[in-house]
Amino acid sequence: MKRIYITLIGILLLPFVGSAQLLLNESFDYAASSSNDLNEQSGGLWTVFESSTGSPALVTEGSLTYPGYYTSAGNKIQFDGAGKGYYRSIPGQTTGTLYGSCIINVTSLPTSTAGDHFIFLGNSSATMSAVYIRAAATPGKFNIGLGKRKGSAVSWMSDNLSLNTAYYIVFAYTDVAGVTNDISRLWLNPASFDTEPAADITITAGADVSVFSNLNRLGLNHSDANKNAGLKMDIDEIHVSTGWEQISPLPDGSDNSVFVTSGNLSYPGLPASTGNKIRFGAEEGAYYHTFAGQSSGTVYGSFILNVTSLPTFAQSDYITCLGSETQLTAAVYLRASATAGKFNIGLAKQPGLPVTWLSNDLDINTPHYLVFSCTAVSGDANDKVKLWLNPADLATEPGPAAEISEGDDIADFSAMNRIVIYNGITARAGMGVEMDELRVSASWADLTALPVTLAEFTAKAVNNGARISWITYSEINNDHFEIEHSADGETFRLLTQVQGKGISANQNEYVIYDDHPYNGVNYYRLVQVDKDGTRTDLGVKAVSFTLKDAQEASIYPNPASTAINVLLKNYPAGNVQAVLSTMAGQVMHRETIRVNAGQKTYPLHLVNMPSPGMYVLNISGGNQNETIKIIIN
Repeated sequence: MKRIYITLIGILLLPFVGSAQLLLNESFDYAASSSNDLNEQSGGLWTVFESSTGSPALVTEGSLTYPGYYTSAGNKIQFDGAGKGYYRSIPGQTTGTLYGSCIINVTSLPTSTAGDHFIFLGNSSATMSAVYIRAAATPGKFNIGLGKRKGSAVSWMSDNLSLNTAYYIVFAYTDVAGVTNDISRLWLNPASFDTEPAADITITAGADVSVFSNLNRLGLNHSDANKNAGLKMDIDEIHVSTGWEQISPLPDGSDNSVFVTSGNLSYPGLPASTGNKIRFGAEEGAYYHTFAGQSSGTVYGSFILNVTSLPTFAQSDYITCLGSETQLTAAVYLRASATAGKFNIGLAKQPGLPVTWLSNDLDINTPHYLVFSCTAVSGDANDKVKLWLNPADLATEPGPAAEISEGDDIADFSAMNRIVIYNGITARAGMGVEMDELRVSASWADLTALPVTLAEFTAKAVNNGARISWITYSEINNDHFEIEHSADGETFRLLTQVQGKGISANQNEYVIYDDHPYNGVNYYRLVQVDKDGTRTDLGVKAVSFTLKDAQEASIYPNPASTAINVLLKNYPAGNVQAVLSTMAGQVMHRETIRVNAGQKTYPLHLVNMPSPGMYVLNISGGNQNETIKIIIN
């Protein structure tokens, strides 16, 4: 089943009104490297401009922070103004406004006061809303400017900015009907994260992009004619969105409705949590995240909850639910318990309908795992909503702690395509709430599945080679896959490594080929590796080959008493290793055999014949690994 993970590394929750989208959320959560460039470390997500040369952009340890900005995740990049340029693709939009943002820290000034652009929105032929940088007339300072497009007049801000200081920059391009009417804007350290303030620079004059929907990339400039020579800066937290609310971060503070804060929540038996968590602030507000609607069956939601403080007065309210654009269902409620220092969980078919409260008195500052669901049932007012609290069985669906059928159904089950987070109880009653690992699935098992949901894994013989393929339904923080090869199903070696998709709720297919299998049975093991290095074995497949002109090793005589000879058929010239061991694995003899063209028989140069019994001779080298039993009299 397909499932959607809501991973709180960046801003993935949308306000419950409007339809703005976050198109790019880049926290540079890649391994730092002093040699591999951004293209390599991002697994190809960032592409080098074709004509780009010079020093590479490198992923470096640590991240940039800006007052009010949520705690940044991942690392940052070190960008050389006269080095290589890169871009990352974004979905094109038919109309409206595209916003871009980033945090910068300039560590070395450009040598030129002419300046050049360093970040922009664009496509393969147009560079729009280009943000410029130059050395200021004031020694040791720099300025920021904006051009509607590359090569057009630049409007410079008068602010003289300092080295080794973090600045938050937002830039935008708005599609306006007509010719030369589109608008480019720039904000430096905007005063508000919540509502869009007046821009510091607004430009209308100049040629528009030919087709707005062609704006499909965010670029980092490699500086024509080395106008930015000498410039060095750190860049972090690059975002692209269609709305100000999404491009601007949720502050890491207590004066907003829901905000991202550092750290995560964990619960025994669940996959290790990654990213950050959310916390309810002092203002009322609702957010949602969309998912693929289902025509029938059951939709499950789950999350880890940590209540950090109890309400200051008697109050209950829901904190999450499922819903459509017009209706909500399966609402999970919180309240202070009648028992001092405790709280309760409840369920309502819809917000405002009677709540079924669980009798459990729960401790604060303790993570609890909650699952809630809505099941489509034919007829009117028959749909079922259910709630589980800290279910004992995470792999198989147990009986619910609460179940409700009475009440109006959601009008169109297939339109139920969002999970909602609502902060009313904290805003009105002061109850401290933290949430993490929000998930939506059409199956119970997928809620607690490992970081990769494997749909299929196959290995097949194709002519004289093996075709190994696998399909994933979803991936979470998946760094890469490793395909290992073995001749005996016990000792494996790495065959190849394939880059994963990172975070994906889509179906992805992978295929690799082994052109040099062993003669006989071949074993292929698929291993998934998380970004934190955690390894998960996804299974082993076997493929048998009877190869024409196959390499083959044998022993004669067998049984042996005075000498052991090895017959190597179709082995290429080169070295192979011969290891004679007891059945318990004790090595009795080891030597390197030099295979010569035209020679097939090679004696083992034993100092003494082993004691009578059963032994194992292993021949390995190149793509061959054979094990032969031998009896010594």
